[in-house]
Amino acid sequence: MKVVRRKVEKYGCVCFKGLVYQGECLAGYEGDRICLRYDQRNIIRLLAYTYSKDGQPSEYIGVVEARDAEVKQLSLAELLWRCKKFREQELEIDQTALLRNG
Repeated sequence: MKVVRRKVEKYGCVCFKGLVYQGECLAGYEGDRICLRYDQRNIIRLLAYTYSKDGQPSEYIGVVEARDAEVKQLSLAELLWRCKKFREQELEIDQTALLRNG
């Protein structure tokens, strides 16, 4: 699994690859940096972990899901392809449209 670091924004949201993710597990982490682990074959759900400090191991927080997702699975490659198609058609890249089924 790949790992990225992100800051938890207001209302327990994190951004990754232009998508907004939410999870009740992030309540209380606003303003904190966390680690997100993801499988490139499905980026609809990410695993959230505390940010490792001073050599301490990170702890599992929970699962965060892409907001407004109508699809159950979306690979990173497909997301990047969809973004490219939107740009080519000069359409505004909108999370709801990106995560629409079909």
